[in-house]
Amino acid sequence: MKVEMALYKALVASNVPEQHATAVIDAMEKEMTSVLATKADLTALRTELKADITTVHTELKADIATLRADLKTEISEVRNALTTDGEKRLKELANLENKLTLRMILLLSAFGSLLFGALKYLN
Repeated sequence: MKVEMALYKALVASNVPEQHATAVIDAMEKEMTSVLATKADLTALRTELKADITTVHTELKADIATLRADLKTEISEVRNALTTDGEKRLKELANLENKLTLRMILLLSAFGSLLFGALKYLN
């Protein structure tokens, strides 16, 4: 309030009519209260921002923890699926190996029979 009074006195001393001096002071006061921030305004803003930052930080930590848990679950599911699929493929390969071995034995037996039959026929 000291600034306004000093400005008013300076304006009146400079031969500015009292009405105009009062209008200047009123306009300045209105501008200062609506546009300029006080230390209290800045302190309140700082407190609000700190609270908002803390809230966002907490939410982010919770979101990251949830995502981490979801990712671990998905990785575990993929690992289990791959393991199951791999075991299934190994069983199929073993089955194919057995079939191939059996066919080879049958072919060798047939070839042996043909060979012995041809030898008998030639002698």
